[in-house]
Amino acid sequence: MKHKSSSKEKPTKIEPTPEKPKFSVDKIIKSLLIVRGQKPGKNITLLQEDIITLCQKAKTIFSDQPMLIELEAPLKICGNGKSLYICNFQGDIHG
Repeated sequence: MKHKSSSKEKPTKIEPTPEKPKFSVDKIIKSLLIVRGQKPGKNITLLQEDIITLCQKAKTIFSDQPMLIELEAPLKICGNGKSLYICNFQGDIHG
């Protein structure tokens, strides 16, 4: 028996894969600010992928920062033992 190809066969339709949403720090910040002013313990939902990406980007930014901060006098150095704040007389605060 010969296999007859049917001219009525429809070609397979390939569905485009949906694009995943673009990572947005602003979107994460807005999600976090929704609970501002509410009772502590209010839950919000963040995607695990967004949290991982946020941590990776923060790590890259922090690792690119210089270890030495050059400041100009006059300065005031204030702290509580846990953290230091360097205040210049123009009102800028660096922590």
